[in-house]
Amino acid sequence: MKQFFILFLAVIGSLTLSAQNLTDYLAEQNLKTKATPEGIHYSFEKKGKGAVPKIGDFVKMTYRATLLDGTQKDQNPGGEPFVFEVGYRQVIRGLDRGIQLFPAGSKGTLYIPAKLAYGKLENALGIPADADLIYDIEVLEVMDYAAYDEYMRDLEEKEKADFLRREKAQAVQDKQIIREYVQKEKLKVTELPSGVAYVITKKGKGATAGKNTLVEMNYEGYLPNGEFFDGEGRKNFKFWLGRGMVIEGLEQAVPFFNEGAEGIILVPSKYAYGQRSITEGENNVPSNSVLIFDIKVDKISRL
Repeated sequence: MKQFFILFLAVIGSLTLSAQNLTDYLAEQNLKTKATPEGIHYSFEKKGKGAVPKIGDFVKMTYRATLLDGTQKDQNPGGEPFVFEVGYRQVIRGLDRGIQLFPAGSKGTLYIPAKLAYGKLENALGIPADADLIYDIEVLEVMDYAAYDEYMRDLEEKEKADFLRREKAQAVQDKQIIREYVQKEKLKVTELPSGVAYVITKKGKGATAGKNTLVEMNYEGYLPNGEFFDGEGRKNFKFWLGRGMVIEGLEQAVPFFNEGAEGIILVPSKYAYGQRSITEGENNVPSNSVLIFDIKVDKISRL
């Protein structure tokens, strides 16, 4: 299992000290640094005693990036440690090479000349041309591939557990939203184990829907606040049941409607679009939205 990261500096504005180069800056600030033959300057606040990063290792670190005028331009995303593989140009060259001077446990600063950052390019992210960069860094851990693989598995497990916690909390919230809507509209619904609920307001007399049946229906789709999520007015729609052509909530509820039946289906966000938000044409579904369908089944055809 291998994950690649590309580090970009998300910046705005321009370098206000454009006439000042890195050498002048270090002299004016009276900074005592060491330098590599390529012109990377560095200093330690604390020198660690752990492994020294080498090509092929994975470095877990925190960083804060600024221009020479002190303007902060980037830091490790979300405050979480940043991980990259050394020597494979997943970050700017100055950081890729400079990090190899810092053993695990180190804190310090890298002063990176523009030629080892973004050079004369003024890129789409707003990095000024000829911008020298300063990185305040802390090397938390140096990992070989096996350690990195284990780290990623642990991270995925934590993210999965966090996702399930959020999903569970959202399900409770959705259930309350559906309950309040049902009470407000005085609906006598049937609730499925998933939390999808439906009520048949007019019984049909024709065939019932099942797997691999073609369902032709018309519907209105709206949110619990009454706002239409795919445009006002009824829509005609045709789909094969059981083939993943509609959201899971409809897959679960439509089989309870036979030809000619009318009713309402209430779908928790998990069985609609979940955490995704949908904005396309008339479709506007905010993330974690309960969806309500007022439907009429016009025709059911079997293979």
